[in-house]
Amino acid sequence: MITLSMRRSSVLSILLGLLAALTLLSMPADASVGAQDFASQNDLQNAADLLAALNAWRVSENQVPLYPNPTLERMAVDQAAYIRGLMAAGRRIDNFHIDSGGLDPQQRAYSQYGWQTYGTSAQIEISENAAVGSVRFAINYWRNSDIHRRAVLSATYREVGVAAIPTTGDDTLFIVVFGARPGVLPVLVDAGRTTLYLSRENSRYSSTRGVEPQIRLFNESGQPITRTLPWSLTLAIPAAAAQRLLVLYTMGDVQAITSVDLQRDIAPLTAGVLPPTAPPAVIPNTTQTRAAVVPTATLAPTRPGRTATNMPIPTAVFTPSLPPTVAPTDMPDPDLIITYDRNSLVIRAVSTRRPNLTGLRLINGAGNITTARWLAIATFPADAFPQNQCLVLYRAGTNLPQPTGCAFVRSAIQVDGDRIFWMAGPFDVQFNEALNRSCPQGPGQCLVKVG
Repeated sequence: MITLSMRRSSVLSILLGLLAALTLLSMPADASVGAQDFASQNDLQNAADLLAALNAWRVSENQVPLYPNPTLERMAVDQAAYIRGLMAAGRRIDNFHIDSGGLDPQQRAYSQYGWQTYGTSAQIEISENAAVGSVRFAINYWRNSDIHRRAVLSATYREVGVAAIPTTGDDTLFIVVFGARPGVLPVLVDAGRTTLYLSRENSRYSSTRGVEPQIRLFNESGQPITRTLPWSLTLAIPAAAAQRLLVLYTMGDVQAITSVDLQRDIAPLTAGVLPPTAPPAVIPNTTQTRAAVVPTATLAPTRPGRTATNMPIPTAVFTPSLPPTVAPTDMPDPDLIITYDRNSLVIRAVSTRRPNLTGLRLINGAGNITTARWLAIATFPADAFPQNQCLVLYRAGTNLPQPTGCAFVRSAIQVDGDRIFWMAGPFDVQFNEALNRSCPQGPGQCLVKVG
């Protein structure tokens, strides 16, 4: 599978020259994070069986099957090897998705594996599921856990990597990394080689999200073999198709071409059958991107004795470019600074005490927000919130702000203009429904000491 994305132009001349250039393309080398010896124990057949079960589930729910990606597989194997090392050493594991350097999947994908973003490190499509048990256990658990189910069935993801490393007894540690890249639209073929499975762009960061694609098929000589068709999940393969065909996606003024090998690019849907191994080569696209943040996940409990967990997509990661805001002096040594104006409210931890924000609520007669609402967007250590990390509310229709002094925005929520409660009047800061302090009507700053 090879994808080329471009602004709409003279397509036929590009098609005619594309196949000659295919052998010159290759994926960037994977960036390893030093996977431990357990990486060599990756069970490819068990991983393939899990992928087949995931894809069969997706197809049954009218979602496109996922295309195996070697970079995502490397990510999954490296993390699984690290976690398996902790298990072998009898170490406590608080989060299956944090690596030895304290990075989550999105941070690793961007900084260590070169995963393509939709513009910035905050605009990246990566999510991760984990489970310890059998293939059947993992699938059954994820089916019955809302957060895992939504990760598996997300229409955003088009590519996947799976690791399967044996643990004790008959159990296996599974790590599954889901991803999507701008303009990379994989196409897979059913086992009978009669049908194409067509992906599409559904990232909230893409300028083409919501634009209905049109599809046209060309043979390997660049000659059209279908008329222009509306996108659909599946498309019958024309009799005129040979071993390879080209799928042209048109989305407004953006186009993408995916090359499909009808012998190799078989959708992994059947247990016991290994997936395609040749990596897709990609020419980076020129699609314009725009930022948007949409709630994507809620927390789910894990079952005793076996483990299943998911890392939702964090909303944003920022490196501060300005010095930290100078704190007002009405409270010595605060734990939090709440800064707010007509477009946003930012809670930043400023002390090294890692305050417990679990029971935090901001409230007045016009509205309220709780830590639980932010946790419904992305996981973070609410009971020990790190210094210079932030939670954000911002007005819908405006860009997500880059808060001064925030090394990491852990979660952000859009709110409608009539729900900017901090501008409607003074508001209270509560912990476990007990008043901590009152903050003046915005714009302004408010200092909070926790506990």
